Amino acid sequence: MYSNPSDLPLLTNPVGIDAPIQGLQEELKAKLPWLQKSFGRAYVGRTVRASSGIYLYPALYTGASELYDGSPNDNLNSYSFFEVEGLYRSDNPESYGDSGTNNYEAPISLVVWGNLLKVNQTLDNPYPDQNFSQNLLQDLLVVIRKNYDFKVESIEDNLYSVFEPYTCRQDNPTMFYYPYFCFKIRMSGVWSEQCNISNL
Repeated sequence: MYSNPSDLPLLTNPVGIDAPIQGLQEELKAKLPWLQKSFGRAYVGRTVRASSGIYLYPALYTGASELYDGSPNDNLNSYSFFEVEGLYRSDNPESYGDSGTNNYEAPISLVVWGNLLKVNQTLDNPYPDQNFSQNLLQDLLVVIRKNYDFKVESIEDNLYSVFEPYTCRQDNPTMFYYPYFCFKIRMSGVWSEQCNISNL
């Protein structure tokens, strides 16, 4: 279940909201050396366990036509993934004509989880403080704010809330105490789509 997936699993031809998500996914991996894995969009995976019933987890594309269980685990020092948490909104739902551009917006969240002790071991200049999670959060915000496809709306850093609606917190609660950290950065994501019905 907790294998070592590709460093940067990418879609071959991302369209719609997956295109800006993949762009930010690549930027995070390139600019944050402490982030071991940068995944794209997560879906809610569901499986049935004999001992505990239905188990919900973030299902992440690994780049090999397979899905990875993105529940917190100590196999990875740190990782991130995206969630689409609501409906797509159009700036002009009635703009479909012979040609033109349709602009969309959707609520997107970036989820980041990691082990502070392991992250610190990978840094050229380790942090002297025991808990430096807010420094890592600032690193993330610097990258996001330079990306014009996303606008930060709120930040959740309560270890008990970030991984809702998944059941992994109940399954392995020790992964949500120090030295572990996690964030959910809620954003609005935008993208455009060329509409030309004459080509249909």
